[in-house]
Amino acid sequence: MKSTQFPSDCMIQDNKYYQWYQALMKKRMLHPCDPDIYSERHHAIPRCCGGKESSPIIKLTAREHFIAHLLLPKFVGNQKHQKKLVFALWGISNQSTSSQKRIIPNSHIYALAKEAYSRSISGDNHWMKDPQKRQALSEKCKGRKMSEETKAKLSKRFTGRPITWKDKIGAANKGKKRTPEMRKVQSEIGKKRVLSGEWKNPTKGKKRELHECPHCHKMADIANLTRWHLGRCKHRKQS
Repeated sequence: MKSTQFPSDCMIQDNKYYQWYQALMKKRMLHPCDPDIYSERHHAIPRCCGGKESSPIIKLTAREHFIAHLLLPKFVGNQKHQKKLVFALWGISNQSTSSQKRIIPNSHIYALAKEAYSRSISGDNHWMKDPQKRQALSEKCKGRKMSEETKAKLSKRFTGRPITWKDKIGAANKGKKRTPEMRKVQSEIGKKRVLSGEWKNPTKGKKRELHECPHCHKMADIANLTRWHLGRCKHRKQS
């Protein structure tokens, strides 16, 4: 039987949640799920905690899989690993796929997962505040080109949506490159306008007028209506 002991850098807290988790893992290692019932694969030691080749992959029922991810952030003390486990819990709480039958949590569990996820990405905790990750993402995306299949999908998605002023500006500036001198001048102009109060959101603190989307009938202000509804609404019937 493969070990389910976590690496030392995970800073495991030997509390009741850890004991429950280990009991669940051992139960399913000794008594695997019936092949006739629906089950999901789970790394007993999550990959973000160092469990790759050494981690046993255990089949759990959908409910057991959800409980396992609910327990993990409660005993892994390493904050870096804990943030990833919270993200996984949030994903398993609200994201579904064609191959996985997700358990729908009650309102209390959903709120717990959402609040934990919100705390894990707020302020300086957000991954985009990490210079190393920003640099890694930049290097990863350099030179990347979209395939013709991806271009076709994007074209189909946005065909028929209303033309906005952003589209017109984008078309006018397509292919143009700003020189370092232009960037510096525009930056200085922007700073002066912010300091002088010229660039100030006139609607900040005011109640915005709501409009109804003709496709999903949800109410939203004009900015969100343009961004998420109208021609981009996921409930819009494709012609």
